[in-house]
Amino acid sequence: MFCALFSDRENALSLFNALCGTQYTDLEALSIVTLSDTIYLAMKNDLAICFHDCLLLTEQQSSVNPNMPLRGLMYFAKSYDAWLHAHQLEQAVYGRLLVKIPAPAYYVLYNGTEVMPEQLVCHLSDAFAVPAPGYEWTATFLNINSGGSAKLLQNCPVLDGYAKFCGKIQCLHKHGLTMKTAIVTAIEECITEGILKSYLLKHKSEVEDMILTEYDQERFAAFIREDGRKEGMQKGQQNAYAQIVRTMLSQRCSMEQIRVLTGLSEQDILEAAGNEIVK
Repeated sequence: MFCALFSDRENALSLFNALCGTQYTDLEALSIVTLSDTIYLAMKNDLAICFHDCLLLTEQQSSVNPNMPLRGLMYFAKSYDAWLHAHQLEQAVYGRLLVKIPAPAYYVLYNGTEVMPEQLVCHLSDAFAVPAPGYEWTATFLNINSGGSAKLLQNCPVLDGYAKFCGKIQCLHKHGLTMKTAIVTAIEECITEGILKSYLLKHKSEVEDMILTEYDQERFAAFIREDGRKEGMQKGQQNAYAQIVRTMLSQRCSMEQIRVLTGLSEQDILEAAGNEIVK
């Protein structure tokens, strides 16, 4: 649904301005360049915008994932490859002249149920097995749940409506409604309250199908991750989580920072840390 909403160029421009602090109005200069064959599982809820020499990637997430900088780096590599091809510059990168490319901007918009900070800059270097000074890639994490990122939501009414709609679904589902009933109820409530009214009136059935599909995919992915994580921890294997925790400890990250970035519990962090001391 996020991708469908912001594939509309007016909505995309509003989001771009809200994230980048600009006030552009020239729609013709904006291009939607989201890759059709995204590398993110089957979840195609990402949006890429090329506008005024900036390549903006935003991804909506309802679960905490510490690998967003790496995923963003991989996505941008494919996006830049497509940009070079579109501008017939594939061979120019091997020449003596510097090829000017759009500047990257990468945001993760979070609307999950876990308590998270309003904003967090996540670093690729946290995942390095050994320190590598001078190499970095970041993902800016923004919490768009109720009470978070108020200025951003105020400056982008469609994103505000999307956040409120998702919040209604989460609340209704939490209070015992099935996911399908929660979605239908949230749609009717939003239409009554004027939240994304024209879009929801036009796309009721599509919205229901999209969210149910994403919900089922997320549940399956979460089950696989949790099952694999528990098995790995029980066997004492040096899995990816353990490597990340130890790297973050070497960079003097606190227990709270590690918990927020990895999504692990305090007990799992202590187990992954081994003989390291968590301060």
